[in-house]
Amino acid sequence: MERQPPNTIRLSAESVLQEYQVTKEWIRSLNIGEPNATRYGKYDGFVRRLIEAQNKGLLNDFETQNINSILHTFYEIDSINFLRKAFDKKEIPGLSSAIQKLLHGPETYLDENENSNEARNIGFELSTAASILNAGFPIDIDSIYDIKTNVLNTEVYIECKRPQNMKRLIKRTNEAIVQLEKRLALSTDQNAIGIVMISLDKILNPSMFIREFKNDNEFTRFLSELTNQLASYLTHKLKQDWNPRILAVTSQIRVPVRLQDDGIRFGYGSFTRDLLFPKSSNADQYLFKYYREKFLMGWNRRFHEFPSIPTS
Repeated sequence: MERQPPNTIRLSAESVLQEYQVTKEWIRSLNIGEPNATRYGKYDGFVRRLIEAQNKGLLNDFETQNINSILHTFYEIDSINFLRKAFDKKEIPGLSSAIQKLLHGPETYLDENENSNEARNIGFELSTAASILNAGFPIDIDSIYDIKTNVLNTEVYIECKRPQNMKRLIKRTNEAIVQLEKRLALSTDQNAIGIVMISLDKILNPSMFIREFKNDNEFTRFLSELTNQLASYLTHKLKQDWNPRILAVTSQIRVPVRLQDDGIRFGYGSFTRDLLFPKSSNADQYLFKYYREKFLMGWNRRFHEFPSIPTS
């Protein structure tokens, strides 16, 4: 029996494009403009050219010349398809404005810098909110905090950061801790808690280099060791004596990979784990366990596989 990495999502050009046609109609229903006039219109056109090359028997040449663009384009379109599936037919204040900002920004990941990263920063916030919503929790994204949800009748505030380099990681994480401390001080819920969500993509793999591993276990060990080292580093750099109601700094990593066992697989691996807890952590309390099992554990490992990408 063919083995697959856990939570594998198998994609093809046809399936991604078909889903995106539905997503385009959803975007139009938000009355925020024409999606074809944004960076997503270029992704749409690229996938259509890939399918055309496939139909003409020219797929290998097309893929060899455009492998990084294929990975990038599939991920961008698959990500917004994921948002549509989570948010469609739901009344969420602030969603239309956020999606409108997401549609713009630099076309490619490599063209992004600190002055042009708003679109993908919002994309990270929306992806986090969508995962929370999919886990069965309500979300509020239309206020001064990034995300607010409610777990077992307790308010949970989440601040999302997507730093561009290691220096910014310390600054942005400290900012999130301070922001959450202020939110918690103002909350009428005396039991409210906070969580920091950090995207490590730009820090750990700024060029989106395709990493090669023998198998999924080796890939998982690599990510675990990397985040362990980062957690040790952050322990000595971050603001000391957090409010213990900020339960964790949690990281999310997206890595383009090639796995060699059972036939070569290309795609994106996503990995989510807790990095740090405050010294006087309440992280073993039932509320946090419930939140982690319902949300983080369900989101922990995903592999978006692109089976048409060349194997040599």
